[in-house]
Amino acid sequence: PEINTNINNFTTSNRDALKSRMFPSQSPTDAEVENLINFIRGTDVYDQDGDGNKTESIHKLADIYHSDLIVVGKPEAAVIDDGTINSQKKDSYYRLQNNYNNFKNGSTCGGPCRDRKEIVYAGANNGILHAFDASNGNELWGYIPPNVLGNLEKVPSSKANSTNAIYGIDGSPVVKDIYFDDTPNDGSTNPRWRTILLSGLGAGGKGLFAIDVTNPDSPTHLFAINNDETNEAVQHWGIDRMRNEFGYASGTIDPQYDYRKLGETWSTPRIIRIKVSGKDKWVAVFGGGYNGAVNPNIGSAVFVLDLEDEGRLLKVIDIESEKAQVIQTWRTFIGSSHAYLSNNNTELDISRLFPNLTFDVSKGESVKVHTNNSLKPILTFSGTGNVKTVTKATFPTWRPGYITITKMKVDIANSLPADLSVITADGTNKANYDGAIIYASDLEGKITKINLTENFVIDNNVNSVTHKMMLRNDSSNKQIQTTTLFDADTTSSNGRYIYTRPEVTINNDSNLWLYFGTGNTQKLQEQSNQVQNRLYGIKDVNFPNFVKLNSPGKISQCKTSPDCPGGNDLGWYVNLQKAQKLTAEPTVDKDRVYFPIYEPSPASNKCGVGTAILRAYDTKCGNSVLNVNMGKGVLSKVVIQDDNLYIGLAGEANKNISGFTSKDNLITGKSKAKSVSGAVQIESWKENY
Repeated sequence: PEINTNINNFTTSNRDALKSRMFPSQSPTDAEVENLINFIRGTDVYDQDGDGNKTESIHKLADIYHSDLIVVGKPEAAVIDDGTINSQKKDSYYRLQNNYNNFKNGSTCGGPCRDRKEIVYAGANNGILHAFDASNGNELWGYIPPNVLGNLEKVPSSKANSTNAIYGIDGSPVVKDIYFDDTPNDGSTNPRWRTILLSGLGAGGKGLFAIDVTNPDSPTHLFAINNDETNEAVQHWGIDRMRNEFGYASGTIDPQYDYRKLGETWSTPRIIRIKVSGKDKWVAVFGGGYNGAVNPNIGSAVFVLDLEDEGRLLKVIDIESEKAQVIQTWRTFIGSSHAYLSNNNTELDISRLFPNLTFDVSKGESVKVHTNNSLKPILTFSGTGNVKTVTKATFPTWRPGYITITKMKVDIANSLPADLSVITADGTNKANYDGAIIYASDLEGKITKINLTENFVIDNNVNSVTHKMMLRNDSSNKQIQTTTLFDADTTSSNGRYIYTRPEVTINNDSNLWLYFGTGNTQKLQEQSNQVQNRLYGIKDVNFPNFVKLNSPGKISQCKTSPDCPGGNDLGWYVNLQKAQKLTAEPTVDKDRVYFPIYEPSPASNKCGVGTAILRAYDTKCGNSVLNVNMGKGVLSKVVIQDDNLYIGLAGEANKNISGFTSKDNLITGKSKAKSVSGAVQIESWKENY
């Protein structure tokens, strides 16, 4: 390990071991390292209050911004065969088969698991994951993941009596009890039930970490991952806490560590079971994250991470840009006697075949490779900085066919910052399958449907570029099945980006409906005559089956109020006026769906705070049933508990809101939604226990 494995190891006694990890781009003095350690631990070493006392204690809790709190108590998940048509696909049946009750009634939680205390876990922007006793608010411990340490060097300021605010652990943790071998290096297979916490870093970085919180008094590190885009390397810390680095400046990397498309990890992971080689496997799925809307090579993917193998990758599912401008195309036929093939016809020398095939990332340029023989070659690049040259294409095996390389320029640097909508058998009885159907939204305004319901296999060919990756068990097409379900016709001018996940339910027409909206949440005040955002309710008539569509759904297939969509229509939409934008994901409440809206202040008052509006629409027709001005600022997602509505407002609420009451930043109201006979309501995709 890089430092000793004691629970309390972020101390000045470990200064020398921590120095290079905390200051990766600087050469600090010993005093500077000790000052930063003490500041993070809660001492006013930078004299922020200006009283001359640098040894007094200060408030230890940094801001909790985008990170959601999560409460974890005793193991109490269902253990049952519920007799439904898909009962044997559900987690409750899996627990029954794998003796979860022994875990619930056992003593592997630092004592009896039935007595495990409730803990509140929260990520904060000083780089600490905090664990609080829910009964009294006392902090039990704080954890700084190894992929966050290097971000702490930004905290000290050259300005007296101040520090710099940073993003630390800005992502939301998820927790689940999973059955796996948590001692993979002991030479034996001995799975057991453990309570796992997994979190991205949000705006704090391009990484994730996982810890075992089965015993909340003694958490243990499982793994951490970091995509160091600047140095073109992926860092991985396994269960042994050792740091390993895998460079990709050449364009290639060990597939198990191919996180080079991982952006800022805004997309909260979802922990699910899939079938691999006929067996259940616990994985995490999440979007590629945020790329600052500038780098087309970062963020435009969905990752499948192996929770049973220290966070190594099982699959990167590319979400291709469908709106790029083609600059130039190169094409050649790969026969067995091609002049530029080598290494058993698996390596094609692009530098000789197509000299000077270059692209400039800073100009929004990228390259895409395509074959007509179902092979997916890996491109190798030379060059530093933004300008890259394609030098080689490596194939998993040889097969005759055409290879086409296209140089493109994108209007929108696509990425997937939103959470995924993940539908398993636990969500609806219609999902009579293993694994999950996933709906992924992106900045280009697309909804992509991904099929993870098959029995996948592992590529065991050591010479393959997909070695140890998950593949379909189909010799004609081994790639994971995806299809573009809908395209919102997004451009950088109309601002129709999708930053939030679709809300999903099954209505009484037996169709699965998705509700989502558009708007640049990073530029809320942006407005022009061209900005035209929309709200949508669309159907996936093929669910629970996967069908590859010839073309994505379009707005022309949808109706808008007062016209209600018929059986042959895709759904409905609402045009937003005055550059309004969706600020949080929608919420379905029986027969209606809520959308939090932000309307920018008038152009004549650009520095003013805009208006927070809550709207609701009929789930199947899109007719307006609620339109309320809540005040000034930005609304959160609507949370429903029984018949109560809870909405947060970053701003100032109006004094008298019809049908609602406000106190400080919390607005509450009563639901007026009506039950829909025969409807199957899916309440949540996230399980916290």
